[in-house]
Amino acid sequence: MFTEWVLRRLNFFAALLAALVLLGAVIFAANLEIKDPDIWLHLASGQYILQHGQIPQIDIFSCTRAGAPWNNHEWLFQILVYTVYQHGGIAGLTNLLVVLVGFIFVILYGLGSAARKSLFQFLFLFLLLGSFEHRMVLRPDIFSLIFFVLDIALLNRGGSRTGTAAALLFIQILWVNTHGFFILGPALILIYGAGEFLKRRPNLPAFFQNAQKMPEELYRFLPALFLSLSLACFINPGFIQGAIYPFKILFSLSTDSRIFFKSIVELAPPITFANLFSLDYFPEYRYMILLSFGSLIVNRRKTDITVWLFWLLFFLFSLTALRNMLFFAIAAYFVFLANLPEDFSDDNRKFLPWSLAGKALIVGWILTSVQQSFDRGYFDFDRMQRKSEYGGIALRDFPYQAVDFLANNHISGNFMNDFNSGSYLVGRTSPLIKVFIDGRTELYGSKIYQDFETIWKGDAKLFEEYEKKFQITGAFLNYVHTPIPPGFIAYFIHHPQWRLVYFDYDAAIFLKDTPQNKKWIKAFQIDLKHIRQPLIDWAQVGAKNFIPYRYVNRAQALSRMGFRDQAQREVAAALRLHPAYFDAYRLYGKILVEEKKYDPALENLRKAKLLSSEDLETRYLLAKCFYELGILAEAQKQAGFVLDREPDNEPARKLSILINGKARGVLKIKNK
Repeated sequence: MFTEWVLRRLNFFAALLAALVLLGAVIFAANLEIKDPDIWLHLASGQYILQHGQIPQIDIFSCTRAGAPWNNHEWLFQILVYTVYQHGGIAGLTNLLVVLVGFIFVILYGLGSAARKSLFQFLFLFLLLGSFEHRMVLRPDIFSLIFFVLDIALLNRGGSRTGTAAALLFIQILWVNTHGFFILGPALILIYGAGEFLKRRPNLPAFFQNAQKMPEELYRFLPALFLSLSLACFINPGFIQGAIYPFKILFSLSTDSRIFFKSIVELAPPITFANLFSLDYFPEYRYMILLSFGSLIVNRRKTDITVWLFWLLFFLFSLTALRNMLFFAIAAYFVFLANLPEDFSDDNRKFLPWSLAGKALIVGWILTSVQQSFDRGYFDFDRMQRKSEYGGIALRDFPYQAVDFLANNHISGNFMNDFNSGSYLVGRTSPLIKVFIDGRTELYGSKIYQDFETIWKGDAKLFEEYEKKFQITGAFLNYVHTPIPPGFIAYFIHHPQWRLVYFDYDAAIFLKDTPQNKKWIKAFQIDLKHIRQPLIDWAQVGAKNFIPYRYVNRAQALSRMGFRDQAQREVAAALRLHPAYFDAYRLYGKILVEEKKYDPALENLRKAKLLSSEDLETRYLLAKCFYELGILAEAQKQAGFVLDREPDNEPARKLSILINGKARGVLKIKNK
């Protein structure tokens, strides 16, 4: 008896320690730096609403959709984040994210504690945190997660019918004005109603009929509750348009708008045929699928059919897009705890030693994970020192100095821009600058987005049509992460009406030679023929180890504009800073191939291959060098390597045909 009492006390304190450590891990993980570009558009919208005392019903931020109807269904979130930013700055936004994420986990912990299966509760919550880190950003959908959890809690608490209905109605009104997933509120009522309806069918399998039924009075109240929540969806500034917003998005999946789901990362599916059996992609999400489904199978003779519906529908929902994974993760948490056998309960004396040991392992696992996360960071080139990924703004994700140039000089006009810079430009330069496109895909529609992608690939004629129609006077080209296509950036540098006024390691800014832009062009025009590569301050660099990616970014931009000598100087500087930098050797080799200097190109590409033997572009460039140098066997080998791994690689396929043709010609000559 004494031993059992000791085990129970130890188990209690182990659970308390695990809860505190998990909460600390949640707070630490949520303290991530601001890196999502959409937050800047939300800040600009919140500022406009508070300054003008009205919610805009038409677009006010772009030139391509100016004056078009805009269903700003996230206005409540925008007011909140701008108010926090106004009083607390970036640190305030980070703290807000910590509070919101912490609130979700506290509620989940509190609701899951009723099952008294603390070991597996901590295990699942830690997996949930791992899945959460893929979406640890301050966005309106975090409120959808909060409202989703609160709705589940209210529907399962068994309180008074009136109190539950009033609370759900209040949440629904907040939800419809915060994020477009508000449709999940009425959907939950439908799931519960469908499950209860099926339980009352006589032809239902016997083991489903063993599940506890909802009190008849509450069951009969569900249709009225569903109607109330559905009507609450109309309490928004857009009225009907606001209420039907989720259905418009759902309908767009089967139309041309599918292009968004193919092009935007957060809309990509988490599981595809290519990664079906790989744990390299969202492993926590996959573990939660297996654990929750396994609990349903183990408890299949006692499982509530409502729980099956709940799990299945949110599992299918999560498969549609990365941003939906967390809704399934929360659903899976409740399903897992509800169906886990009572043998794993804290009340089971035989399981106590295992529970205690398991909690100790989980605490160690959490602490090790947090310790490893301390090392997450990158090199800040402005201060020439490492910056942690926790706290502040993600400097490497935003071309902040280029936007500072626009803001500090009060440059205005309608601007062409890359997709990722749109929201950042809105947040930092509105109302002076109107963007071509930003993250509001539902506003722009598939036509503008498709045209944007065509223009971005170098369609000068289509760009000139847009330029004339929307009076575009500026271009902001950000290459922080993705190089600007050569045809597009070259268009601006060689066009007689466009002038380069800003050029750094992250972005290039062009202004059209118009009367409005004369003063800025006169003050800031840049001639890249005379641009100098800044001297490296070796005393400041010291013995620091970092990847000089920004030099390669600028070299790529210079090369694509035709300034290969200047590009080679940038690459040379990168290699002086990091002699084993794969990207620099590959780019150096590529530039030399374009200049038809195949011997030195081969030297650099060989070094690139030694550093990364699987890179297909390096192998293709090697094949081209060998082909031009007449070393056909080696050329065939390198081209074949590319085609074995990527059969649809058109440049490699064409080169392979040339190699084979030349090889046959050489063979004929030898035979003669």
